[in-house]
Amino acid sequence: MGIDREKWQLKYTSEFEALQPLEEVDEILSYAIPRLEHTLSTGKTLFQHVTQALSIAPIGIMPLFRKEGYLFVYENINRELRIYQYKVQLFESTAPPSRRVETHLIDSRNKSYTTTFESIKMELVRKNKDLPNPASYLVESTLGYPMDETLLPIARQKVAQAVED
Repeated sequence: MGIDREKWQLKYTSEFEALQPLEEVDEILSYAIPRLEHTLSTGKTLFQHVTQALSIAPIGIMPLFRKEGYLFVYENINRELRIYQYKVQLFESTAPPSRRVETHLIDSRNKSYTTTFESIKMELVRKNKDLPNPASYLVESTLGYPMDETLLPIARQKVAQAVED
């Protein structure tokens, strides 16, 4: 368009006029982004709260190969125990490769005071000859959260971290 001789800069004009649909998109985004940020921060807070309420511990003697085994997810409040068989796989499509834990539900039961997690593990070893010396982890929850939607995904992350260590 010209030169501003006082500031020694070029003056530009846009060849494109402001388009009405793009202005509407900008309005929608300016409305939605703060609400999404609030929802994300609430989700992160809840995630941290649940993660702190879960503890992970090995059951019995841990073998050298820990990428397959059993995952015990136990809720203290209602004494519900779910037993999963897990397998850890390297997920290479992410920038730094990360681990993905696949689980398959084997059993669901109420844990009594007379049985121990070690005795349940030994029962599983006798039944399943494919895993003669499985790695087994206990993820224990002190709070009552939904199992499939909340506890299991975080338990998978904890197992992935434990296998990496």
